[in-house]
Amino acid sequence: MGRRPRAGHRDSGHAAGLLPDGACRSQRAEHDLHRRRRQQRHHCGVRQDGLRRQPGDVRHLFDHVEDGVARHLDRQRAARYQPRRAVHRLAEHDRRAALAVGPGDGAVLGHYERHADAAARRESVAVEKSPPSRAFAVSAASAIFAFLIATAATTRPAFVTSRAQRPLLAPAQVIASADTRLEYRIERLLGEGGFGQVFLAARLGRSSVVPETVCIKVSGHIDGWLREAYFGLLLDGHPRAIRVFDRFPLMRGGQALYCLALEYARHGDLDAFLARSSKRWSETTVRREIAGVLEVLAKLHRGHALHRDLTPMNVFVCDGYCLKLGDFGIVRQQSDRRGITARTMNALTAPSDILAHAVPKWQARDDVYQVGQLLGMLVRGDARTRIRAHDVRRLACSDHLKEIVHRCIGERRKRYESADDMIAALRTPPQSLKAGVLRTLEGVHLAFTGILSKRRREAIRAARRAGAIVHHAPSTLTSVVVRGRPNPLQAAGRDGGIKLMEIKRLRGKGHRITLLNEAQFWRLAGDGARTRSPRRRSASRS
Repeated sequence: MGRRPRAGHRDSGHAAGLLPDGACRSQRAEHDLHRRRRQQRHHCGVRQDGLRRQPGDVRHLFDHVEDGVARHLDRQRAARYQPRRAVHRLAEHDRRAALAVGPGDGAVLGHYERHADAAARRESVAVEKSPPSRAFAVSAASAIFAFLIATAATTRPAFVTSRAQRPLLAPAQVIASADTRLEYRIERLLGEGGFGQVFLAARLGRSSVVPETVCIKVSGHIDGWLREAYFGLLLDGHPRAIRVFDRFPLMRGGQALYCLALEYARHGDLDAFLARSSKRWSETTVRREIAGVLEVLAKLHRGHALHRDLTPMNVFVCDGYCLKLGDFGIVRQQSDRRGITARTMNALTAPSDILAHAVPKWQARDDVYQVGQLLGMLVRGDARTRIRAHDVRRLACSDHLKEIVHRCIGERRKRYESADDMIAALRTPPQSLKAGVLRTLEGVHLAFTGILSKRRREAIRAARRAGAIVHHAPSTLTSVVVRGRPNPLQAAGRDGGIKLMEIKRLRGKGHRITLLNEAQFWRLAGDGARTRSPRRRSASRS
């Protein structure tokens, strides 16, 4: 039997805080089993196949790989149950790595990657003096370890660094279009992404259509190039879409490259622009620019196409600080209103239910979700992180704009169904929530919202005594809503509570809902109770 691990030892799971206190018995038993097996192999010198280790045997590196991955999975399992505290309860050597990289599984992966590099350096001297079989075994173990690190990461698998793709075009290189017969001189690389690389270029020769400065977008994949070229022709002339002036293939070293000559956005994409600029846009400007981007999206939606990539990196700031939409590389056509299967997306602005695979298909309302994220980022002046529902009430804008953002990023079935609906909301004044008139509560479907002067259960009993049917929240059956004092923590301001926003949505669909203040309700509830009591007494006597 192996010795009992001391507190703080990297194999002692409970001492290092790898499992939270709330872990169930089966999880602790599984963790203890893996820990005992690792201790037995470590102290008894037994390999995975049950044989004794021999001096100079490098096959123990495979056991080291298994041990390291098992320890990482233990920490990963613990962080899943207690993600905010896990990194603070790691052992000291893992805590140093976490401070350098950040919380989560990446810190543990970075720690084991450094151990692997150190082990490889120690073995490199022995490999130079060893037969080829041992050199092959060491290299295979290192390759397996790198593969396991790359496949075990679940949050950010960026700790196994990959080299950047070499430039597809070179500065000062001149390329020619077989379509327009124009030539372009490459100036410099602007950036690269999933589609390919983008270069700043100058047009050579004369043209009445193509400007002097353009962007050349180059890719080795024809599918995205075809979609970009097609939607560039479809949206040609739209003032809010990045124009595609030229499209042509190019042969370079036996490889086919596919090029697009695009409109040059002088101020870059929205992400870079907000990172450089300290001045926030006014609400009027935000409404106008987002509505302009939505006009491009509305044209796609009317043609049953879904953009699916509305991110700050694909919205560009052109001359006059005008926002334009670009990058149509993953636009898909839908055959019906049920949507399309979503496999490729950007996690920054993709809906949470799509990321969690809670819904099967991407719909137009999911594009609206991404526009809501862009709207919130513009108001906040920061596009580095996504907007959450609890962040909406802290935005520096009107309550009406907060309601629009909240509806876009809120519950999926309550979002705007298309870009046209969101444009109408941005350009329409907010609805007023004035108290109505009601004579009796007999037979009405009623819901409460806000803070009442009495306890909610007393109000519910009074409403039921008056003959009302009480609902937990407004629905299509609700005909009356009693409103108390507004809650200061409401999602979107004084008139932007969840139930109040639902009332506005239902009214917009044609449902008639009467709003009562608390004084009106108690007057009707008291009158209803007095008028109903004789009936109850007569019914009981009979």
